Amino acid sequence: MGELYIMRHANSYYNDLKMYAGNLDIPLSPKGIECALDFGKEFEYKNFDMVFVSEQSRSYETAILFLSQIKELDKIPIKLNSRSELDNFDTNKYLPIFSYAELNERDYGILQNKEKNESEKKFGKETIRRWRREFDDGPMGGEKFTEIVSRVANFYYDILLPYMHSYDVLIVAHQNSIRALYYLMFNVLKDEVDDIEFSNGQILHIHFDKNASINDSHPKNVIVMSAGKGKRMGKMTANTPKSLLDINGHTLIDYSLSFIAQNEQYRASIIYGHLAEKWNGIINKYHKYNGRIEFLKTNKNETYEKQLISSYLKIEKKSNYFIIYSADVLFDYRLFDVAISHHIKKNAAITVVLSKDKGRWKKWKYNFENDRIKDIFISNTQQPYERFFFVINKEIMDKYIEMRMTNNFEENSNYGEGACFMIKNLITMQIPINYLMLNDMLINVNDSTDFEFAKKFISEQNHNIYNYMNRDL
Repeated sequence: MGELYIMRHANSYYNDLKMYAGNLDIPLSPKGIECALDFGKEFEYKNFDMVFVSEQSRSYETAILFLSQIKELDKIPIKLNSRSELDNFDTNKYLPIFSYAELNERDYGILQNKEKNESEKKFGKETIRRWRREFDDGPMGGEKFTEIVSRVANFYYDILLPYMHSYDVLIVAHQNSIRALYYLMFNVLKDEVDDIEFSNGQILHIHFDKNASINDSHPKNVIVMSAGKGKRMGKMTANTPKSLLDINGHTLIDYSLSFIAQNEQYRASIIYGHLAEKWNGIINKYHKYNGRIEFLKTNKNETYEKQLISSYLKIEKKSNYFIIYSADVLFDYRLFDVAISHHIKKNAAITVVLSKDKGRWKKWKYNFENDRIKDIFISNTQQPYERFFFVINKEIMDKYIEMRMTNNFEENSNYGEGACFMIKNLITMQIPINYLMLNDMLINVNDSTDFEFAKKFISEQNHNIYNYMNRDL
């Protein structure tokens, strides 16, 4: 499995002079050169497969000096312009080094080329702290940390992830680009970003387990809405909750929970209420995952939206974002990761995941304007099942709940429509809604006809939905 080493560059001239370098190309100081060489001498040898650096010279210089002192290194470092050039080199003999602008240090705007002490006197210590450490703030004329996260996310998901589960990788970057990588990898809460600090030459070592997942101390929360009455299913749901209907040997919700159980980075809260006594079997089945899979019983008379809000408030350890979906939607659950990466790259407040195959339910649609969801049209008699699920930031959820208590938003009185009413209310709050179009939905079990179609579809997959789920995306 892959070993990932993330190193902050050694001292530059501006580090020694206690000045802001930002995205200026400041080289290593004599002290930095000496330290980079010492780091290599002390480093326990690993046979790196590739190296990623920023476009700033202090990053590349640190990498070259560091690698030059690893005595057991049996590869020749070589700087390449693109990964396509790998075809012309023997990777057993050469160690490729690639540079990416996404890893560059933060643009410090008005602070660049200024002494740190003088800047504190001019702008105030608290202002400097806020500019440097708060998630949605930054120096005048420079980058906010949220903007750094967005560009580093492009590198993380598009460049690094395809390699780091199978190869040993070294990254040499900068304080803020490393902080952004750490934030992305470990789902750090935004109010904890201030505590992330790397000294010059510090190396962060990340080992991937057999599941190729990071030991994530901040799991990704999933809220599964499963309390609906399923009235449109008729007799089928008279004595059985819709989520517990059998589809080829598995209950409907089993398809979700088995995925979550096998992927330790996810923590799920299952909201149930209708025919609650029928849930004992499934609760006992997943009891051993207590702590990662919890079942929250709700008042069966509460609307979807109120169930969601009350369950959210009960979750003790909240991650930075939540995945929310209805249990009667079957899809390739690895789309969670696709949606989250899209959500982070777009620096989104909310990402609604939709099917490309819209139009099956003619009475409902999203209205798009400038690549955003402008409005939602909902019929009182038709459920909007084109929605797969949505990803929402914790801070937006907190803001929504706060405003929900004081504003007269549109009320929701029908089961199953709550998520869309919630999104419509968020639009009313002028919160931009990002969206991701996909075409990997298996089936929406929203009535008895679709339920029979779901059984037929899964039967054609050799009675096992996982044959479909385990294909390459």
